[in-house]
Amino acid sequence: MVHVAEAAQTPIVEVVSLTTRASKVADAIRFAEGRCTQGQSGEYGCYQYLPSTWRAYSMVIAGEVLLQTEQNEHKITMGMISKWLNEGMSERGIFLMWNQGSATGWGPGTKDCYSGTNKWGVYYDSCAYAEKGLNYLATH
Repeated sequence: MVHVAEAAQTPIVEVVSLTTRASKVADAIRFAEGRCTQGQSGEYGCYQYLPSTWRAYSMVIAGEVLLQTEQNEHKITMGMISKWLNEGMSERGIFLMWNQGSATGWGPGTKDCYSGTNKWGVYYDSCAYAEKGLNYLATH
């Protein structure tokens, strides 16, 4: 038999742990992005959302497309990171998801991170991005 007090305490510990992890991952993403302005590929804000990603993530977390303010960015970012952590995604997977849109690569037998030039002519290196995020977590 589970006592009410025990049942009430367990989720609180898990929520605090999840919130702390999500917050640290969000800080690492902000650090890895390195700016709170418009990027060369059309991304915007402190978490460098592409307009299509902002619309999609906003719908998942808020059920509507919110105005992209700093407060809303943080709310949506924390919501997505918490969702992924709840689903069992690793921090490395979250960094890859954030940078390249996939945590596991693009098909069976493919590598999990990529580098190259995107359709806007901007160089990217998702492997280095993930390492930058993990290094931030290890030192903060």
